[in-house]
Amino acid sequence: MAQDARPPQPAEGNTIAPPEPASRNVAQPGLLDDLGRWLGNSKAKLDDGIKSTQDAIGGIGTAATGAAKDAANAAQQATGMVIGLPGTRIIGGRERCSVAANGAPDCAGAANSVCRAKGLESGLALAIDSRQKCPAWVWWSNRRPIERECKTESFVVRAVCQ
Repeated sequence: MAQDARPPQPAEGNTIAPPEPASRNVAQPGLLDDLGRWLGNSKAKLDDGIKSTQDAIGGIGTAATGAAKDAANAAQQATGMVIGLPGTRIIGGRERCSVAANGAPDCAGAANSVCRAKGLESGLALAIDSRQKCPAWVWWSNRRPIERECKTESFVVRAVCQ
């Protein structure tokens, strides 16, 4: 009986075709399609954001490079002017700077001393080296120094002399 079962035949005057079975390969819009579109849109937005950030960083880098070149050119021109003055020389040495009333190093006297040691009259500090000087017992205790245990000493190591 189960083998004899046939689908119902339309009547002779009836032209309605039986429904076709749904194809299993046809994608129907749903959650996965929505998720795919959302991921695609998110990637495009992320790519746009990264590109605009890279453009902004590139602009900052270009501006910084230009500013650094301008500063280097100005320093080179200033050094050329100073050295171009008659009787002006750059002298190396090492002289300790005195401490001003506000605690900052005052290196004018030290620069003059460097220049006088080489037989020149006066000078201006061109390069200064600073070091922290602590009592020996601070280092022997194998710990970091506490505030005001150590003092900073500055030295003129190069001066422009006349």
